[in-house]
Amino acid sequence: MALEPFTLSDDETEEGRSLIGRTAPGVYTLAKLYGPDWVAKDSPTAFGARFKAAATAGWLQGIAVHPEKTGANAIQYVVYGG
Repeated sequence: MALEPFTLSDDETEEGRSLIGRTAPGVYTLAKLYGPDWVAKDSPTAFGARFKAAATAGWLQGIAVHPEKTGANAIQYVVYGG
């Protein structure tokens, strides 16, 4: 199934919600949030764009885009808890 640009699949949305729900509050990059599973993403850049869009749109509860990127220009997220 082809995804619309910037749309997480149902499985990706459920995975994100589950991950957010079991993550301690704090500031994370997606690589830190997903841990070892991050390297298994087919395209981390494309997935990251879809994740950011979902977080910004409010489709993922308990998380928000942090206003500052890391020194390596990675987007950061604030996890508030699920």
